[in-house]
Amino acid sequence: MRQLLKRLVGILGLEGRTETAADDVWGMCAALRAHLMELESGPLHRYGPVSSQLSKLMDSYVPRLIDGLDRISRLVSQDRGRQGR
Repeated sequence: MRQLLKRLVGILGLEGRTETAADDVWGMCAALRAHLMELESGPLHRYGPVSSQLSKLMDSYVPRLIDGLDRISRLVSQDRGRQGR
């Protein structure tokens, strides 16, 4: 598989690029944020009935988790900006 990918890279004339830790963390935060948003009570109801107790619990925790991810994203975005990304 690696040989096929290398051949395809050569055929397409693609240049390699190494991701920084900041890029990796930022990408993980973005992906995780989307999943967390699905756990708020509104979107969660699309998957079936949700008890009021679970709705209250998720609506109290999920925004705080998203806020934490947003803070991490802002921190690594500053580093990505210094690197010209």
